[in-house]
Amino acid sequence: MKTAQLLFLISRTHGLMAHLLKTQDYVRLLGTRDLQDLVDFLLSTDYSTELSLIPTSEVSAAQLEQIIYEKLAKRWYSLVSASSGKTRKLLEAHNARFEIENLKMVIRAVHGRDRIPAELFISVPRKYQRVNFRALSEAKSMIEVAELLREPPYNDFEQWLGEYEKYDNPIVLEAQLDKTYCGDFWAKTHKNPDCDKLRDLIGTELDIRNLQVILSAKFMKLEPQLIRKMTFDLGNRLQRNAVAKLVNVELQGMPGMVLWPSYSELVREAVNLAVEGRLVDMEILFSRYMYSYYEKMAMRNPNNLVYVFSYLSLCLREARDLKTLSMGKQLKINRENLRNLTLY
Repeated sequence: MKTAQLLFLISRTHGLMAHLLKTQDYVRLLGTRDLQDLVDFLLSTDYSTELSLIPTSEVSAAQLEQIIYEKLAKRWYSLVSASSGKTRKLLEAHNARFEIENLKMVIRAVHGRDRIPAELFISVPRKYQRVNFRALSEAKSMIEVAELLREPPYNDFEQWLGEYEKYDNPIVLEAQLDKTYCGDFWAKTHKNPDCDKLRDLIGTELDIRNLQVILSAKFMKLEPQLIRKMTFDLGNRLQRNAVAKLVNVELQGMPGMVLWPSYSELVREAVNLAVEGRLVDMEILFSRYMYSYYEKMAMRNPNNLVYVFSYLSLCLREARDLKTLSMGKQLKINRENLRNLTLY
């Protein structure tokens, strides 16, 4: 039975959902002449408070990205403060995704022999920070990164350095970070209200991640044994034995191994893109599928905790699309090409 506080949380999320950009807003944003025009439009949206603090004529795509992700952080953590008990712990586990995304930025920067300014990290409130990102931003090697990640839940990071060095590919380390995050998030759903629906939602995301990891790794010609270690044992419609079979089959044979109709069609399209070397388009395909699923789950479960987590994911889609649009406008990418890069 739902508590009064949980019902309030769901009700509050309905109000917040109304503040997200609509399809017609994205159409207008696509049609803006340049970055300045895009910023002017956003002044009439939920981003007006943050944008009003700086001269909008001087806003660059990088500055706008910071504002967008600061807004995303506020949206995510505002719901944590409105919750309690197991629901609060579940939301905290969910929001650890920011930490994972920051760690991925560190890994990519170190792999590319680059350094990432600390201000580019997604904002995580101090009490939720489990790692020292300022120190990580100064790391010059993966060994230094591993030394800074000796505490749980990342204390097994060092074990994957051998595989990373063998293949010289950061996807190996990123997959392990995702497994750490998703395993903890999944465990926190136990005995939570609406646990079954939540696990359907999270399990579907894990299914899609598994498919994407397998396809990307096969394209990069990683060994099946390693690919299997990079996949999740958790999921919804893709059980462990099905994942193992997908890992071992040839790339072109994957669609025939996926029995769930919508997954099968998705994999067929994704394989075609992978064969053509269009990995960015493949990633967009998987993301669009997942965000469409979040929308459906929100509509079908308006009085369920699933609604809250669908909203949080749709906030993330909005942030990613606004980042894409702002950079696209700054680089003067034409409308059709820019439309193909968005997720809505």
